[in-house]
Amino acid sequence: MHFFTTFLTVVLTESSTIGTGVEKQVLRARPRQPWHMLPQIQTTVKPSTFGLKFQKCAQVETGSEFPQVTLYLVISNPPEGTDLSQLGIRDAISDITLLQNNGNVQERGYQTFTTDSLPAGSNYVVTYMARVKGSKTEVLFLPAFLTFSNASQNDINLFGPVIANFTLRLNTTEKVSVNHALHFAGFCGAFLVSTLLFSLALLSASCLYNKCHAHSPHNRRKRGFSGGAEAEEAVCNISESANEEATFENKIIDIMALEDPQNVFQALDNLEMSTLLRGALAVERVRVQVVKGLFGVLLGSLGAAGRRVVTVLLGQVTGMEGKLQEEQGARLATLAAQCTMETQQEMETQHHAHATEKTQAERLFHHAEQQEVLQCTMLLEKLQKLEQEQLQRGLLARHEQASAEAQRHTALRRRVELHTIFSEEMDEAARMGELDKDTASKLLHLYYTCQDQLEEVFDLFVASQRAALSERQVQRRFLLQSLHGLQGALFDTLSTSSQYVDSWFAEIRREGGLSDQQCAEQLEIAQLELLRIKQTLEETLSHERSTIHCDLIKRRRTQISEMLCEQKREQQELGGVCEGPVDQYLLRWQTLLSAHSTQFSELITHLDQEAAAEIRKVLLRVLQEAVVELKAVGNAVSQSLQTLGVPRWLLQREVGGEAVAEAQERLRVRGKEMAATLRILRSSIQQRRLQELQQQRQMRERLEQYCRSVCASQWALSETDLLRVRLECVKCVCRLDRCLVLPRALSRARLYTTLTHTTGRHAQPDPSAEPYGPSLLVTKKGLSSRECSLEPGVCAGDTGDLQSFRRRLEERIHFLQQERERESSAEEEVSGG
Repeated sequence: MHFFTTFLTVVLTESSTIGTGVEKQVLRARPRQPWHMLPQIQTTVKPSTFGLKFQKCAQVETGSEFPQVTLYLVISNPPEGTDLSQLGIRDAISDITLLQNNGNVQERGYQTFTTDSLPAGSNYVVTYMARVKGSKTEVLFLPAFLTFSNASQNDINLFGPVIANFTLRLNTTEKVSVNHALHFAGFCGAFLVSTLLFSLALLSASCLYNKCHAHSPHNRRKRGFSGGAEAEEAVCNISESANEEATFENKIIDIMALEDPQNVFQALDNLEMSTLLRGALAVERVRVQVVKGLFGVLLGSLGAAGRRVVTVLLGQVTGMEGKLQEEQGARLATLAAQCTMETQQEMETQHHAHATEKTQAERLFHHAEQQEVLQCTMLLEKLQKLEQEQLQRGLLARHEQASAEAQRHTALRRRVELHTIFSEEMDEAARMGELDKDTASKLLHLYYTCQDQLEEVFDLFVASQRAALSERQVQRRFLLQSLHGLQGALFDTLSTSSQYVDSWFAEIRREGGLSDQQCAEQLEIAQLELLRIKQTLEETLSHERSTIHCDLIKRRRTQISEMLCEQKREQQELGGVCEGPVDQYLLRWQTLLSAHSTQFSELITHLDQEAAAEIRKVLLRVLQEAVVELKAVGNAVSQSLQTLGVPRWLLQREVGGEAVAEAQERLRVRGKEMAATLRILRSSIQQRRLQELQQQRQMRERLEQYCRSVCASQWALSETDLLRVRLECVKCVCRLDRCLVLPRALSRARLYTTLTHTTGRHAQPDPSAEPYGPSLLVTKKGLSSRECSLEPGVCAGDTGDLQSFRRRLEERIHFLQQERERESSAEEEVSGG
């Protein structure tokens, strides 16, 4: 009789901080030495940028057959750190049974916990209970991975993963109690069974030998790639992915309904970059899905041997994807640390320059009048704010470029590895006898030949996606300009009404209808009423926007999720088709992707227009209410003035009516101009799409001719060498596509670099233009900061110096504002392309 007692020991609990750990990564693990291995990557541990600590620990409760474990996931954000957002923990739970689970999402072997924010000086703790079962000594490796973003960064610059390693050791002891009766009965039964089995074995030995011999290659494959097969079974949750995409698409509603009107267009440009980056990642996911299906189409007609090879190929691809994701995570973590350090250095340099500039300016204020000092101080603060915003935009553009380049690097490596995997697996199958050597060579030639058609499919898909996203951007800019103009008209009406009341009472005072004291009293009452209307209007508008924001989010999420779920199911169904000619398979993918791109673009355009219409209704309703209240204020003021004896002809005024009419006319003219511009931009986008396809086609034809010439000129090449040459050719072919996000990121980076250099040249001092001598020197600090310094001998109270300093500030502010307008115009042109 055996009794098992299980002891659980936490042998390793590690905490992780933000940094890059030393890690070596290989993209594929095979039971043989492959011809081609990706270069190993080794990074060096760097100090934490944020001081964040991430721990996973456990408390073990023994005394039962299967011990219970209480696990803790702890995130500590120190007080000197920064506020973090969008935190996500991916916790490994394989080989344990959850007794208590608070995870938002569960998938095969993992659970996920998320929180929206983690302020500096606070902690986030997750607790759950699990049970560990086992009858032997084993070690369980259950790491947790933390990803997050900085609230000050753009959402494409994610940080992590931060890894908290966690290991459980399961120690089992065995107690044996001797029972002689049980031993005797077991001996008798074993003797009878062994006699029967021996007689049967003599009759079937030859059959068993042949069967084992026939299945030896399959067993080899199974041992070598069992991990990849298990990973392939972990299919992503379509509904979860669709909901996540819908949440991202709803960010435009945040911009329309909640964003500060001064920041809406900058937020729109940032959203466009995030959309392009996600679109590029989606294109690569579809490419992998198409190539997996292509494996099945090529090998599906070979029967059981072909199916076994396809299983091996899919396992290899899954393993490669996992290693690439780990490598990409490490690269992004390093990139995030570099970007954060660069940002801190630039901001510190600018802050020092601004502090020096303020100190030097105070020397001019010692003997100046208070009013002049106040005006110059306000101008200096405005200038420094503009310079800080320009620096932040330039840094953001550089960081976006670095993120896009990292994504492009990973995408190209993935494509090359897919070709290498198929080539090596065909060679391996031929050597092991699973496929005939001629058959393997024919499959390789067919695979290399169909790559041109595959790239044409994705050239069309990427061009269509680029055009759709560009049209979406110009459409959204048009909608935001319309809403921005309407909201501006609303507040302009109130401002104009206040000015109108002032001029009205000034006219009454000139005509002698009231004394100065009576005019002042009545004017104060009227202005207080106008201020009350403005405050009420702002509160009403804020409440209405919040309400409609929630309604729009719910409606959009449902429709977007439903369409994305349906499209992903159709793509999975097509990817599972393993029959028919290769060209027909790729043609079906081309048709499906074009249809999906068009359907989704039309849906988003319709939902954006619907949301803008709803918000416009709210603005118009609030504007109408404001006009009614303005008229009521005008009537009340007229009645009050009439009781004081003001002539009737001076009271025939309508407060707000003329201002509303002028605002409506401006909006009508502006709307026509924007609609005409929108039509021109849409036409230009479609023309650029056709030009892009034509250029891609010509470039691929030239490369195809070159590769064909190379293969034809090497007439002495063996079949093996010819296949290697063709493999290198297809590796070149897969690099010729025009990336979805990288051109846009490069354009933005070049734009901000050009504007920065222009601003720097303008800020250089011109001694000949200084009427007071070289007392004010403007020098460039950092990316866009400027420093005004004074010569030690300059008199701080000199009025001429102060006036020149103020004039210089005004010139720099005016120039920065012009640069911002040129920047916005250039952004519109780049977005349209």
